[in-house]
Amino acid sequence: MEGFKDSWQLIGQYLEGKSLLGQILEQRGYEDTDLDPSYQDLVNPNFLSGMNKAVLRIWQAIKRDQKIVVYGDYDVDGVTATAVLTGLLRDLGADVSSYIPDRHQEGYGLNSEAIEGLIESDNQLLISVDCGITAEAEVRKYSSQIDFIITDHHALPDRLPDQAIAVIDPLIKSDYHFQYLAGVGVAYLLGLALIYDQDWYLRPESKQLGWKPGIEKWYLDLVAIGTVCDIVPLVDQNRILVQYGLRVLNKTRRLGLKALVSKSSIGDSQELGQIDEAMIGFGLGPRINAAGRLEHADLSLKLIESNTIDQAEQIATELNNLNYQRRGLCDTIFDQALARAMQYPDDSVIVVADPGWSKSVVGIVASRVSEELGKPSLILEQSGELMVGSARSVGNFNIIEAIREVDSRLKEKGIDALPRKGGHAFAAGLSLSSQYLAEFRNEINLYAQDYSQDLVSKLVIDLEIPAHQLSLENYHSLRALAPFGAKNSEPKFVTRLRLASQRLVGNNKQHSQTVWTDPIEKKVFKAIAFNDTQSSLIPLRDYLVVYQMQENRFNGRVTLDLRILDFNLI
Repeated sequence: MEGFKDSWQLIGQYLEGKSLLGQILEQRGYEDTDLDPSYQDLVNPNFLSGMNKAVLRIWQAIKRDQKIVVYGDYDVDGVTATAVLTGLLRDLGADVSSYIPDRHQEGYGLNSEAIEGLIESDNQLLISVDCGITAEAEVRKYSSQIDFIITDHHALPDRLPDQAIAVIDPLIKSDYHFQYLAGVGVAYLLGLALIYDQDWYLRPESKQLGWKPGIEKWYLDLVAIGTVCDIVPLVDQNRILVQYGLRVLNKTRRLGLKALVSKSSIGDSQELGQIDEAMIGFGLGPRINAAGRLEHADLSLKLIESNTIDQAEQIATELNNLNYQRRGLCDTIFDQALARAMQYPDDSVIVVADPGWSKSVVGIVASRVSEELGKPSLILEQSGELMVGSARSVGNFNIIEAIREVDSRLKEKGIDALPRKGGHAFAAGLSLSSQYLAEFRNEINLYAQDYSQDLVSKLVIDLEIPAHQLSLENYHSLRALAPFGAKNSEPKFVTRLRLASQRLVGNNKQHSQTVWTDPIEKKVFKAIAFNDTQSSLIPLRDYLVVYQMQENRFNGRVTLDLRILDFNLI
């Protein structure tokens, strides 16, 4: 095709007479029934390995009035998972508290000092959420003093914390078929298993606590937020959880979420009833995350649990201010990290570090560097003898497998460089001995040479379509595919259009606003390309334009706009 870039991958051509939605459903292997699944399609949580043992021990603790602590994580998934399980346990009559470690002082996961403090506070059962799968040493050390139930969703290490009462992770082989739950999804399923165990609804205690069948669904607002923000595939079980979670979120009873929605303005989506997955990802999520990044995640947990309007408004304002601070910090570190990365132009994997970079935002920076350069990126804060950082990947390059393989290769050379590591195929966290930075950079790039095909990141386009298919009607029909996310991306199209005009907009003139025409149909389309200041287009010339359709509401008018992803002169 004339003007088609090598970096683009086209899935299909538009077939006249067939709907856009129908063609995309067919291409993605979906049935009409996949669009609107039933809540009853959730798989029995007892199929998860370890679930029955966990339920038995938790009910034992509740009946014996033993103190339970839910040990969480400081990101959105971890905070929502903590809130969900703590809330459900409290509703079931448990004596339960929560603990989220300080990102700056303690770091990720279970740590000895925290566990010892929880033991001293007479806790007899510790339930981890969104963490713990790599805590074999900690569980082994303290299992004689406190019982552990580990719930997580991260990649399995070589040694599981088998001395725990139960270990629940969808990646552990079991009769539960879906491996891509977020931490909050696992926590919610544990809650469901508890609720439906021992005929809970038929027992006098449940009536005394005000339980009615289905009341647990009010926690789905938090499940949706955590699942969307952890960027797990929004298919199958996650699609059910998020689809129903969005319905709950749009009528949430939580004062804290209501206040945060009003602070998280994105177009017309700042009101209940209009919240979608984009509002979660770009509005709510960053603000909930900001507390754990710059202060302490307990602030976000307090927001979720707020029971007065004044408290909710106060915390929402504080989170909003922290998010503004976070943006400025990210921009500064991104510029520095990108400049440092340019010193290694031949590297397939970027590994850069600096003592001035905060580990609280290196994950965001790694994502931006990877997107900018099209390479896996590891961004680390260099703090004394140990660096702490985050990795993000591109294409099909499995970053956690790469880190683990490099660790093995270095150990074969007598180098113990990576005391901590964990994560997923596309995102990971690690600690690295500062003295071995060069060796690590060299070894991971040698590893990447054998996986060059996996490093190729292409812009996947669903369909090439004619301009007459660009309409609000088609946009609204395609929304049936939502919620969009990993493994269920918002449809992308390519169309031949003629440029009418271009100008830079935004506070820092960082976005490119364009107007396009279709010479045949005489239609006009407004478009925006975010964070695009480099492109200089030629008016009245034809381009192949890659875009997503979007709805624009302004002054009571609703129009179709385009979000430009790429283009090429014909």
